[in-house]
Amino acid sequence: MHTADFHLGARMGSIVPPSVEDSRREDFYRNMFYIADYAVKNKVDIVIISGDIFNRPDPAGKDFVAFSEFVGKIVSSGIYVVVIAGNHDKPKTTGARNPLEGLQKANLPYFWYFKHTPDEPLVLSIRGRKIGIAAIPYIDPKIVKLEIEISYENLIKRLVGRFVEKLRGINVDYKILMAHLLLAEAKFAEIFPIYSTEPRISRRTLQEEFFDYIALGHIHRPQKIGEKIYYSGSIEKIAFDEAPEQKSFYIIELSDGEVSVERVPLKCRPMIVQQLELLNASRSDFIRSIHALSGIPVGALLKLIIRSDEETLRSIVDKYWPEAQEILFKEKKIVGYCLKKIKIGAATSKPISPEIRGVRQKVLEYIDRLQASSKVKERAKEIAKNIMDEVGLP
Repeated sequence: MHTADFHLGARMGSIVPPSVEDSRREDFYRNMFYIADYAVKNKVDIVIISGDIFNRPDPAGKDFVAFSEFVGKIVSSGIYVVVIAGNHDKPKTTGARNPLEGLQKANLPYFWYFKHTPDEPLVLSIRGRKIGIAAIPYIDPKIVKLEIEISYENLIKRLVGRFVEKLRGINVDYKILMAHLLLAEAKFAEIFPIYSTEPRISRRTLQEEFFDYIALGHIHRPQKIGEKIYYSGSIEKIAFDEAPEQKSFYIIELSDGEVSVERVPLKCRPMIVQQLELLNASRSDFIRSIHALSGIPVGALLKLIIRSDEETLRSIVDKYWPEAQEILFKEKKIVGYCLKKIKIGAATSKPISPEIRGVRQKVLEYIDRLQASSKVKERAKEIAKNIMDEVGLP
């Protein structure tokens, strides 16, 4: 089994009511335990998790306990669990530790966790066959730039090459590469700032022809790249940009000269994005438009984008929003929502100077470079976009 990007403890920030975050936490747990039950029921031999177990390196106690229970369910059935660290699993301060290291140091049977790239491949013996696993956890590009005198791609190439050389010298039946990185060929929703600044690795760097299967993490959209390279994707939708994606995990069967890959879908809480345009609207127009919203499943999370003139936003939308909110909860039966208001119809006749053009991108790039958590930066970018939309900044 190949899975990744659990992101236990992930929060959406601007969702109303705040209590919905408890339901969201359970969404992630539900899919995680479904994965465990599937592995046990179908007698999987190895569960590979390609990084980002938690959404932060110092997870909440309840998230660590839930993951520990997940691991316990699997290893107690004699199934191997091999985990590599993702960027969210690695502490940002010197000396800090991720509790995943505690599970490793507890010497749990059948459990391996790799915080750093090991010197040797992991070799497992299962039912008379030997499986060699090359593990490359996430490597921070900033550290590579500051401390290593080669490019990021060449570093990955060197690590993969070292594993290839060592695996050639070992009598193994199957060879698997695990890594948490961004391939140039990967497709993804433009929601995470890290993707815009991170080095993109060519698939040829991974020496696909040598391995039987390459299990990647980091990109949340499940996808196949090449013949043997797969991103399993995340186990639950984390942001509204991921609303159209079908989350899943992979079951891989290796036999003599053949590789069979099956994608198993996961049930996720529906996320719906809808837009309303209201110009010079009355209260009845506004309320009628809320009643008319359709295609919203029971229990969904809704992102509602209202585009309107300044007067309507101020005197109608803001004033009567409590009434609209009651319709969303009681009639549409959503569990939470995110409201975005965009002011239109107040365009100025003044031409935009060349100096102003491109400011939006520069502001977002500046936020990306801040020394802050991804959650803080995502929130800052959302606020900045709203402000720039309101003032008509291109």
